[in-house]
Amino acid sequence: MNEVERRGLQAQMRLKYCQDRARLAQTVFPWGRENIELGLAEKEKG
Repeated sequence: MNEVERRGLQAQMRLKYCQDRARLAQTVFPWGRENIELGLAEKEKG
């Protein structure tokens, strides 16, 4: 899994399990909030 795919997965988990809240996702999962937000932005761009 490359970095873009990983960030996309993080963004999906944020949307699905954390009510689209990056800080909650950062608390629940051991990921940085910045990576999650970047993954969501990449996912929206396509």
